[in-house]
Amino acid sequence: MIKKTDIVISVHLDKNKIPEKMSWSAKDGGVSNQETKALLFSSWDDVNQETSRHRRLPLEFATSLCRP
Repeated sequence: MIKKTDIVISVHLDKNKIPEKMSWSAKDGGVSNQETKALLFSSWDDVNQETSRHRRLPLEFATSLCRP
C-alpha cells in the first residue's frame, strides 16, 4: 500500500490581493503553520524529462514590486 501525505502552503493576502504572509504545514512531519519568507518548489516532468521550477519570491521583494 502506498501512503499519501500532504504539504499545505498558505499565502495570506491583503485587501488588494498582495501577499503579506506565507506559512506551510506538513502533518506527518509535525509542522503546523510554520511561517516562511520564501518558497522554492520543483517538480519532475516525466514526459519532457525535465524539471519544472516554480519560484516564489521572498515576501519583502514581492510586496515591494506590487505596491505603487
